[in-house]
Amino acid sequence: MENKQLIAAIRECNTREDLEKLFKRFDVVDTQTKYTILVESMYSPQMFFSVGSPSIEQQYEFAVEQFLSMTWKISAMYEKMGM
Repeated sequence: MENKQLIAAIRECNTREDLEKLFKRFDVVDTQTKYTILVESMYSPQMFFSVGSPSIEQQYEFAVEQFLSMTWKISAMYEKMGM
């Protein structure tokens, strides 16, 4: 699997269904791997959880929600501007 190709494709997703289909197409089934790649596709934002230690499934769900909010795209604009 080429992560750069997968990350570029993830950045084009707009729905959870698109995201899950893409992971399936690239044969990514492990939740930890999905989480790691998804966070990297959002330009590796720091995420913190204020209560306890969430499971990897909970962390992934949070990352999916953050991804679908599209607020991470501002980082893409900064990167293009060289910031």
